[in-house]
Amino acid sequence: MSRADRKRWQSARTLADLGQLMAAWLEGDIKSWPGYQPNYGPDPETAELIPVLARLNRAGYLTDSSQPGADETIDGHHWKQRAAVTGLIDDEDLIEDLGAAAIDAGLLVLIHRPAPSLTLDGYTVTRLDGQPHTTFGDYVSTRDLRAMWPVINRQAVDAVAGAAQLTIIDPRWGSDDRLWRALDNAIDQLAAA
Repeated sequence: MSRADRKRWQSARTLADLGQLMAAWLEGDIKSWPGYQPNYGPDPETAELIPVLARLNRAGYLTDSSQPGADETIDGHHWKQRAAVTGLIDDEDLIEDLGAAAIDAGLLVLIHRPAPSLTLDGYTVTRLDGQPHTTFGDYVSTRDLRAMWPVINRQAVDAVAGAAQLTIIDPRWGSDDRLWRALDNAIDQLAAA
């Protein structure tokens, strides 16, 4: 990570600050983010999702992983994906608004509060040749969150550790329209309020 990028991430104090920086990374204004390969932008599959992901981050939902829905064969391997996004959020009204929009659209919503008393397994969002490959929605411990955000300052680490972990998934395999449209519409409604 460049010194300039490191300095920007270290200047963040709140989850909202981190969301602004994540949006800048998604849009190419920052070359690295702490939990990702240095000097590497979003995966090519994320290109079409960048506008809505940047808006979500600016609204207060710090996204840290997402994927489009897909059903394709690549290099002889069959990939099936559910559209999904996961991240951190500390605004209860925003959790309620995004959760309600997602449920109204027929999407799955998983929320983990800090230090849950009951931890459920995540939800399979990618299958490779028919076998589970990736899950979203697992509870991420404070220790793991700190490892995911290695260069941010202590105050920002506390904000990350104290946030709810929100995952939204389209239960349909290969579908790439409903999740992103529902979230984009929810952000439009929040902006209009």
